[in-house]
Amino acid sequence: MNVADALYALVHDYAGGAKALAARVGMNVHVLYSKVNPNIKTHQPTVFELMQWMALSGDHRTLRAQNEELGYLPPIPRVSADVSDTALLESYTKLISELGDFSTKFHLALADGRVTKKEVKRLRSEMLDFVGAGEELLNRLEQIAER
Repeated sequence: MNVADALYALVHDYAGGAKALAARVGMNVHVLYSKVNPNIKTHQPTVFELMQWMALSGDHRTLRAQNEELGYLPPIPRVSADVSDTALLESYTKLISELGDFSTKFHLALADGRVTKKEVKRLRSEMLDFVGAGEELLNRLEQIAER
């Protein structure tokens, strides 16, 4: 998902829709619609508005899209201090699942004997998911590590 699509989705997928988000941030709903319409160049959200929207909605797809477009790791959510055996196992299986997703895409990219730029972009996204899952697992382990 690109930044423009993620921004549009953040506003329109908000519980209660754009009207509810606009009311919460004290903005006219039509201005909000304009700020997330990629065809309107006169209204653009500020970084501070975007941070407020993400904080209120819990939707960080725009941050992820920005990171992917710039080649950075996806945001790695902070995990709670309560780390159970089940949570550790879930983090580990998520890591392995992400590796499987990457491996499948890698296999498909090589299947025809050539690799396209589009396939590399998909592989990069899958690798970022894998690395992010690994970092999440390490964050959880760090919380329970003996000092």
